[in-house]
Amino acid sequence: MNPKNKSFLKNHVYFCAKLLIISKMKFTQTEAFKKIKGILTRGGKDLQMSERSIMEQIDSLSALIANDDMELDDFVSKVENTFKTMNGNAKKDYSDFVNRWKEEHPEPEPPKGTPKPNDPPKGNSELEALKAEIEALKEKNAQAEKQSKLSAKKSELVSALNQKGIKDKEWIESFLSEVNITEDMDVESKAENYAKFYNKSQANVPPTPTPFAPAGGGNGDIPESVKAARELAKKNREQLNKQ
Repeated sequence: MNPKNKSFLKNHVYFCAKLLIISKMKFTQTEAFKKIKGILTRGGKDLQMSERSIMEQIDSLSALIANDDMELDDFVSKVENTFKTMNGNAKKDYSDFVNRWKEEHPEPEPPKGTPKPNDPPKGNSELEALKAEIEALKEKNAQAEKQSKLSAKKSELVSALNQKGIKDKEWIESFLSEVNITEDMDVESKAENYAKFYNKSQANVPPTPTPFAPAGGGNGDIPESVKAARELAKKNREQLNKQ
């Protein structure tokens, strides 16, 4: 028989035998690959071997080791150390390559007068002053934005109180001056509570003027309804802000 044909026949028989073994295994090469890759990268380690190299080695080893009855874990346990060694060698080879590259390609010396990394840059004080100014502007803008939101929330609250029949502007301003208005305040809920307090305060004020207690407060005095609003707001401030 021609030596070439003999060699071809031998390789063909070997290839067919390997396919037969692989087809009868109780696991696939993909399953073995996932298992082995998980072992090599356990604990956040980097995979040094290429995935192609791992698959090629699994292909070769399964033909030599695997049989019809072999389970996946059994196969992996037999080849695990082999792959760990190969992965470690790949890491060392890469490290040696990097070190050799650095030796053969040293970094050029920096030009004279170039500041060292630890040297403070010139004009550092100006830079810090500029940063401080920027931070101050940010803080100022943040405060202005907050005040704008609080003012809008107060306007919503006044409008809600008006809709509930409270038209006494002086009472409203006096009462709200004692209330902590926040950006996330529930306007409708607070307006409902404040309306109840308004009605309560009005019930404690004489409905008609008397010689001793004029309704307008006379001589520049604060009207009784406003006094009652302030007093009631002070007493119930903490209770309202918790609701």
